[in-house]
Amino acid sequence: MIQPPLHHYFERKMIFGAGVGHHSPIGGYLENEDLVFVLDVNRDTVHGLWSARACFDAMNTWDGDKKRGIVADRVTCPLDLEDAQ
Repeated sequence: MIQPPLHHYFERKMIFGAGVGHHSPIGGYLENEDLVFVLDVNRDTVHGLWSARACFDAMNTWDGDKKRGIVADRVTCPLDLEDAQ
């Protein structure tokens, strides 16, 4: 089954050492290595593989009175995603 896209909303400072809130799509997860493939456009990012712990810690922060986290997008699609396996 096709999964909806996931977006990681996090505090940049926790990952990059500076900055505030930011979001990036998640491209995948390498279970054996416990790494998240983050599709970030930050030109200072060496690579898109971040530890799951670093991703969690960066999401486990506040933006004012709202918690950061993961968003699953429901995309309107002409295909029946249940049949596309």
